[in-house]
Amino acid sequence: MRNLLPAFILCALISVCGAGVQSHGQQDLQTSFNLFNWISDIMNVGGGSNQGAPTNNYDNAIVTLCPPNVVFVLDGSDSVSPNGFQLAKTALIREIRAVYETFADTHVGVILFSDVTEERLLQARDQSQIEELIRQVQNFQQPRRKTSISTALRRARIILLAYSVIESRALNGDRSGNIIVLLSDGNPDNERATIQEAKQAKDRDI
Repeated sequence: MRNLLPAFILCALISVCGAGVQSHGQQDLQTSFNLFNWISDIMNVGGGSNQGAPTNNYDNAIVTLCPPNVVFVLDGSDSVSPNGFQLAKTALIREIRAVYETFADTHVGVILFSDVTEERLLQARDQSQIEELIRQVQNFQQPRRKTSISTALRRARIILLAYSVIESRALNGDRSGNIIVLLSDGNPDNERATIQEAKQAKDRDI
């Protein structure tokens, strides 16, 4: 992570039905992040019925049968510049729209963090509620202070594990697919704790 300090980066901890982990390096924020193309690639390679299909094919059986629960985790700490924070909010809004347009029955939540967290509930939303969530993200104020990525990841993990066992979100007794998307400059206060939390999420199929 120390090599990523010069630029605002995006990291995604992805697991939809046991997918894996992806991340972006130092690239322009507005062009580097295309999370849901990544998921399509993972599905086509990782066990779906249409292996070898084009990467923009979202009709894969795993996606259809395993509705995703997505928690976006947004870094608002002092290490992120005000301009970087605005760019991150713009990227977050774009991805919220994309996931709702791409996957049926998606449920989304948002966590804004520094050394404290501010949450928008993980839940089902109709179109008006999606627009209200986007309005709330647009109005986020940067909290500044420290960069406790591990705390935010832990909170996202707890939320997802509790939510994914809800009967209506399960398929044949299995949990629905869980995704954590971390938007951060990659400069945590405690790197070891952050890595441990990421591993714990991965070990729990997040």
